Amino acid sequence: MHLSIRPEFVRYFQNYSRPPTQTIQIKKDKIMLLEMKVPLLPELITWIFSWHTAVKVIMPDSLRIKIKKKLKESLEQYIY
Repeated sequence: MHLSIRPEFVRYFQNYSRPPTQTIQIKKDKIMLLEMKVPLLPELITWIFSWHTAVKVIMPDSLRIKIKKKLKESLEQYIY
């Protein structure tokens, strides 16, 4: 899984407990790229949602699709 972390949230992820498969790269624009091998479980989607706009899923596409579907379902509860 590849995530992009907005600069204002990078400090939270630098001190975060990480799985051994995780790698971090800070780009020139201060965006953090976080890569790790983890199972794509429902708990992962919940964790990503908990960060709201701080985190953007870059890969895999299957995870991006699941998140888009969940967001659409959530919106449909509130948009009449």
